[in-house]
Order: sequence, then structure tokens, then C-alpha cells
Amino acid sequence: MTPLGVRVGASFALGSGDSDGNGAASSVSSDFDYYSLSLYGAYYWGSLSLVADLNYSALDNEVTGSSYAGEISSDFDSTNFNLGLTAQYSFDLGAVNVSPHVGLRYTHLSLDDYTVTCAGGDIGSFDSGSMDFVSMSWLLHEAVSL
Repeated sequence: MTPLGVRVGASFALGSGDSDGNGAASSVSSDFDYYSLSLYGAYYWGSLSLVADLNYSALDNEVTGSSYAGEISSDFDSTNFNLGLTAQYSFDLGAVNVSPHVGLRYTHLSLDDYTVTCAGGDIGSFDSGSMDFVSMSWLLHEAVSL
């Protein structure tokens, strides 16, 4: 059992990367930069624990490729926001501990407008879009003391 208590924390990440690929008729390269900020908190009361987390992430991606028509390129940004809550209760059954938990998560994913260009002219575009997800999870975890 865990005594009554509260735990909070935060994390921050940032990075960048690139990738290159070659195919039969073209080559593609991608450069990206991202950052993410997360906050979390947990409340423990005897065998019960409640955990919440909040995250915001952003990604800037630049893609270029070559084709028979010339260089193709695009620059697009996306963001992700999610919030989760998990509840768990631990049952001490002597030599076996059983800890069922249930969780709920909301996610919002958004992609900004972008245009695809080839040889200096626009050949396509995308109007911003977003998606919302709600997911639920449950698990029964057991541990045996030998």
C-alpha cells in the first residue's frame, strides 16, 4: 500500500531531425523540428491511485523531393493536445497482488494549411484539418510474491 500523497511533475522536449530517401525515379528529404510540454499529477490514498497527464506537442516539417517535372516541396505544421486520467486500485491477496485500472484519454490532432509546389508553382494545397479521439483502456495486472 502507498500512504496518502501527491506527486506532480513536468517535462519538456525539443529536437530536430532529417531523413533522406531514394527511389527508382526520385529522391526525397525531410527536415523537422518539434517540441513538447507535459504536466502530470498523481494522488495516492491507500491502495487507490489517480493519475492525470496533460501534453502539448508541435511539429514543423519541411519535405522536398525531385521528380522529372522538377523539385517538389511543402512545409506543414501539426499540433497534438492530449489529456488522460487513470484510476487504479491494488488488492493485496497474500502472495498475489491484483491491480485493476481503468483509463480515459482525449486527443486533439491538428494539421495546418499547406501548399505543394513544383518548379516554383503551386500544384496542390490542403486546407487545415483536425481530429478528436476519445479512448478508454482497462487492464488487470497481477504480481506474485515468491
